Amino acid sequence: MEAPQIDTITAIALLNSAKQKATEVSKGKLTDLTEASPVTAILEAVSLIGTEVITKVNALASTLEANRISYFGVEKFAGKASVGTVQVNLTGVYAETFSLPVGFKFTCNGIEFELTQPVTIEPYQLNGTATAISLSLGSDTNVSGSIAFSPVPKVASLEWAEVPTGGQDEESEESWRNRILGTLRRRDTLISEDDFEEATRNYLGTNSVALAVGRLKPNLVNYENGYVAVFGFNPDGTELTNAQRSYLESSLNRRAAMAQINVFSVNLVEFNLRIIAGYEDVANPGVVSEAIALTIKNYLRPGNLELGRMIFNKAIERRVMNVSGIVDGNVSVTLNGLAQPLALPNAWSVGKLKEFRIVLVNNGVENSYDFSDG
Repeated sequence: MEAPQIDTITAIALLNSAKQKATEVSKGKLTDLTEASPVTAILEAVSLIGTEVITKVNALASTLEANRISYFGVEKFAGKASVGTVQVNLTGVYAETFSLPVGFKFTCNGIEFELTQPVTIEPYQLNGTATAISLSLGSDTNVSGSIAFSPVPKVASLEWAEVPTGGQDEESEESWRNRILGTLRRRDTLISEDDFEEATRNYLGTNSVALAVGRLKPNLVNYENGYVAVFGFNPDGTELTNAQRSYLESSLNRRAAMAQINVFSVNLVEFNLRIIAGYEDVANPGVVSEAIALTIKNYLRPGNLELGRMIFNKAIERRVMNVSGIVDGNVSVTLNGLAQPLALPNAWSVGKLKEFRIVLVNNGVENSYDFSDG
């Protein structure tokens, strides 16, 4: 049970209470309790001390609670920085090698990043890439905007080759306590769907996806008591390997209470996406298309959306319109050739982009870009 917090009563409230009590104890003999009264001055001092004591006691309660729950061996998740791949574009081709050192800093949407490896561009090449890490911990940031950096000779621009991912916010106290309580409750026996999902995520790692469906038989069609189907997805958005499935099945079955557990990878449903949008006269269509592709691929990355959730074309349109350089309201999105939401076949399915094409239009001129994987 969480350590109780003492009411955070203010010094003013304490003073008013003390004045009332003083009047009661003196049976009305203390009548001068104005700001200039010596009695009021004494009561004010005591009230301030009382407020400070309350603050320190509450801080002590929080510290004792944190120390107590840490004994159960469930560590609080610290924040993680997101990591991506940045591409450095030169102003032209040069006869000598160009390089940027480790630690070179730049910003995107107010978030500061730095290179974790040098960028080396060989003679007569236009660009090169390197890994960059966010200098602040937290969940993945919106990086659809342009990258800003201090001017460097021969460097024309920086852009994302791979959108930063893997960032995590620090776990809240409430989430930490809930995980501890869940661990104590479950002990070594798995009973509920939540038990199986938590055990699967603990094995696959942070940002993995897990879904348990009670009574679902191995044929994924019929339901019967004594069965549980567990679906998993790796943190990097890939399907489970046969080795992972085999290990999880063995592990979960050993801990299951009177049920046969079958493990499957989340069902990937491939779909095609086409975006047509108007862009502003001053915008560079190539840069705009890259920004759209990064934004939408991150939004649709398997695991970022809830399993089984319908994919809405209007949600994609809204995100495209938020990209700098796009004409507001001039966006059309089709999924598998239809301008309507895409329904997934079951609760353990997730969409995966197959063909991804963007057409940007300005004054009747079309610019087509293909961002299909593979």
